Amino acid sequence: MSAHAQNHSPSGSERENERAAEALPDRTRFEIEAKDWAQFQAALDAPPRDLPRLASLLTRPSVFER
Repeated sequence: MSAHAQNHSPSGSERENERAAEALPDRTRFEIEAKDWAQFQAALDAPPRDLPRLASLLTRPSVFER
């Protein structure tokens, strides 16, 4: 085990993500309130964010293609 892993204690959000990763795969239905649904729909309908570093990464040849 690395020194980083030995000294690392998970933050609250990391623990929440771990709990979600354990619980969510078994769920087939998610219910949210109408106001939250509207916000979710707005996020889906919004134009994608400009991510130039990601675009650059995806246009470069992979290590297997070099």
